Amino acid sequence: MKKVKKVITLEIDSEVKPSWNAEWFEENGLVRIKIPKFKSKAGKWLCNVLKKPDYLTVNLDEIGSLVWKRCDGERNVGAILKEMKESMGERFEKEDMERRFYLFLHMLKRRGFIRW
Repeated sequence: MKKVKKVITLEIDSEVKPSWNAEWFEENGLVRIKIPKFKSKAGKWLCNVLKKPDYLTVNLDEIGSLVWKRCDGERNVGAILKEMKESMGERFEKEDMERRFYLFLHMLKRRGFIRW
């Protein structure tokens, strides 16, 4: 039996306004997204007793941070993409940033870090 490959459309409507759905903070200009370790009170209590954070962090690179900071629910996808093109110049085309941008937004949404 042949496996059927699922076709994923990268394009996102340019009027969609992505917004954060996770806690985050900025450190040295880069974004760190907080992911809770536990949902139960017992797990949170244990972290508190052990004086350990009750969250893990996802560390974004320079480009991921640039996109994340603009997913504020005010800007739409088209505006974020335009800002990226302007700030990155030639690098935007050379590194296929438009494709990477759409993939990154899909990944953030799939993991529940953003919504639209």
